[in-house]
Amino acid sequence: MANTTASRVSLKTERKLRLFQDDAYVSIDLQQKVLTVIRKPPAGAAAAPGQMAVEERSYEQGDALRLEIEAFLDSIRAGRPPAVPGEDGLRALETALRITALVQGS
Repeated sequence: MANTTASRVSLKTERKLRLFQDDAYVSIDLQQKVLTVIRKPPAGAAAAPGQMAVEERSYEQGDALRLEIEAFLDSIRAGRPPAVPGEDGLRALETALRITALVQGS
């Protein structure tokens, strides 16, 4: 199961992706650049009840849109294909449109 949150009208600015698995919870804070993974101990492992392994990593702040544009311009200048081909972008757009249609009940 996955949950995404992005709001421009909320009282707090938030961009998060949350993934729920049988043995783990993953939270990716796209705004603060923090990845948190909380895991249950493996089956049969000697662990106290309710004990979880928590990993948290921070990533360098950057401007993803600026980096995307720079990479595209570099591919033009160097005469090589872009890192992400147009076909992949089209598939991503088609997927987003399908999700939107499903959410709206179309």
